Amino acid sequence: MPPLDPPAPLPPPPLRVRRAAARLGFATLAVLMVAGGAEGAARLWGRAPAQAPSPLPFQDVAKERVTGTPGGRVWPFGRRRVAAHPKPGVRVQLFGESAAEGDGYVPFVAMGGAMERALRRALSSPVDVLDLGTPGAGSRQIVEVVRTSLAAEKPDAVVLYVGNNELHELRALKTVMPGYSAHEELLRRRLWRSYAYRQLATWLRPAPAPYVVDPRRWPTIDQLGTPADADDRALAMYFYEENLRAMVAAAQATGVPVVVSTVAVNERSVRRQQPTAEQLALFAESDRLAKTDGAAAQAKYREAEALAERPLQALPQTRAIAARVAAETGATLCDVATALGEGQPLGLPGDESFDDACHPSAAGHLAIGTHLAACVLDALGQPAAVAPAPPPRDDRRLDAWTSRREVDVLDDSTADAALRRGNTFVARKQLREAAAAYTLAEGRGADPGVLALNRGLLALYQADLATARSQLAAAAHALPGDVDVAGYAAAVGAE
Repeated sequence: MPPLDPPAPLPPPPLRVRRAAARLGFATLAVLMVAGGAEGAARLWGRAPAQAPSPLPFQDVAKERVTGTPGGRVWPFGRRRVAAHPKPGVRVQLFGESAAEGDGYVPFVAMGGAMERALRRALSSPVDVLDLGTPGAGSRQIVEVVRTSLAAEKPDAVVLYVGNNELHELRALKTVMPGYSAHEELLRRRLWRSYAYRQLATWLRPAPAPYVVDPRRWPTIDQLGTPADADDRALAMYFYEENLRAMVAAAQATGVPVVVSTVAVNERSVRRQQPTAEQLALFAESDRLAKTDGAAAQAKYREAEALAERPLQALPQTRAIAARVAAETGATLCDVATALGEGQPLGLPGDESFDDACHPSAAGHLAIGTHLAACVLDALGQPAAVAPAPPPRDDRRLDAWTSRREVDVLDDSTADAALRRGNTFVARKQLREAAAAYTLAEGRGADPGVLALNRGLLALYQADLATARSQLAAAAHALPGDVDVAGYAAAVGAE
């Protein structure tokens, strides 16, 4: 067979086609250059917020900054407090929402305080758990709290107890933003990563209207009636995983060990939260299965729990996400949710550990703090059995006050009553009233060691490090042999 002739070369495209292609290429390059220039200019000089604004006023934490004070730093998140700098021993930063903060209790009884007491007994160094729980915040806002805190100081470990508030912002947006959809909100969050888009959006499109019920006060989640649908729940869990990974990455970038905790909630309270017909049917099926197959009954119950339209606590889906993030990033997983369900009907935590849907009781805080302490030791490479370290029994002491803020103390004109009233004011975050009550107790002849202890602990939350040091040193002298009093003094560098 004779060889084939090579194909004839194709004729060049007409001149007009080449010119059109050149124009298109130059136009595309020009658009990219303009867009790049706009992005660079917005990055340098733009004033748009780093995060898409939330309609919930209590979620605005982006402007908060850690500030310096002689010998220490003042941390603005959650309960504003001062801590010694440089840290004199082991410091753990605890992040979360109001459940982590210990809403309704004094901070020394909350999970952070329980964790600190347990770690104090396991480690030879002074221990300080810096509870940075931020009430009302979702994981999107807590990412910024984590980054700001880590930029101010490198702790020895970070604990993430996050997940209770994931649907609040989306439900508020659904209430105040006409035409809201989960798909459009995902696009808005993605575009917000561009500095140029942020600036244009700030100029051309107003921020979502604030969610307001009573202009005299901030709204509460209980007042938010807009339901979440399946798309909202799926989007919330997508954002939750993304934000949890961002928190872990921020800590690991500074070389800090991370504990990712599942969030324990009052699962049995879900039946009291306006269940839908579909949920009621699943609860009934769970009740039927409970007689013969506990595991199947638990799964059916959690299937109903996952369909909550107005959830007041972490959805059960958050547990699998926390486990997956910990496994894939090398963080330490602390499965607090499972631990609190042990020994309970169907393995579901309930009123024995919680005051409401998500806020632990004093007993719940003690159990959670103990589990977290064991996980912190694992993360530090010092695994050890950890026993609960309950608060002292002397409820004149601020660190032993286990009553919620709603409890009133009758003033019977004794020094002890004045001390207890001061403790109640701290639980209510009324710090000036607490200081006045302790002054009244002093005039009535209060125990000097207890009075110094209470004043020293209160001073931490008045951002007064000098008073905290002097009073805690006096308390350690007056109450010798008390492990916790000596620990408080050592953690602030008291001499």
